[in-house]
Amino acid sequence: MQTETLDKIDTALRELIAERGWSGFGMAELAERAGTGLASLYEASGGRVGALIAALGRTDNQVLAAGAADASETPRNRRFEIMMRRYDALLPWRAALKRLARERPFDPPAMLANIVAHEALFRAGVVSFMIEQVAFLLLPLLLFRLLHRVHQRAAVAMVALAVTAVPIALIGVMHRLDALWLLTDGHGLPMETMTPLALLALKSYGHAIFVASLFWGLWLLPFGYLVFTSGMLPRLAGLLLMLGGIGYLVDVFADLLLPGYADT
Repeated sequence: MQTETLDKIDTALRELIAERGWSGFGMAELAERAGTGLASLYEASGGRVGALIAALGRTDNQVLAAGAADASETPRNRRFEIMMRRYDALLPWRAALKRLARERPFDPPAMLANIVAHEALFRAGVVSFMIEQVAFLLLPLLLFRLLHRVHQRAAVAMVALAVTAVPIALIGVMHRLDALWLLTDGHGLPMETMTPLALLALKSYGHAIFVASLFWGLWLLPFGYLVFTSGMLPRLAGLLLMLGGIGYLVDVFADLLLPGYADT
């Protein structure tokens, strides 16, 4: 097929996925939207899955066609350049990929079976999260020593808001341990009881992290203000910290007040 026709197929595929979802169209609709014959489309792709794989493969080729990253840069910068190229190449697919992600089926029994099958990995995730929270507890205390002379009250607010998030997050991780106990040592609980209780525990973990994220946003506001006014770092860093905090708050309250916000 000519490159122009392949581009039309890719565009039609992106549009149909974004508009109707994966199950909302067939090859006939794809051929009509792309302005090509159905037989030619089947010959080129073999089906919708083949068309999607081929389209994403052409996106990868577009990234590679730009050539190697600048050899004079560090390996880290070269990797970053390639990642940004791929990000730019996938921008037209953003709406379609988000729609595909939303339609991914949720299979609770399979998820719980994966936890049991990878128990050691699940436990390692709990341990790493606890270590992260201890480190996060120490961070604002160290920052207080550095910034309290800039504005005492703002520094106290920064520490209080950051520290508040830690017990909430640790309570959340306790729910993960509850789920693991139910799945691996439920003391003979019947499966019809154990499964919904484990799912409830995991859902409770998600709710605790959601509440903790409110404070993860709030503490950035006084922290950003202190950085902005201290002169120790560029003022832009302080502004970005405050914007990040506002972003957390917008996400939390929009998720609570706007139905369907999490799916956008």
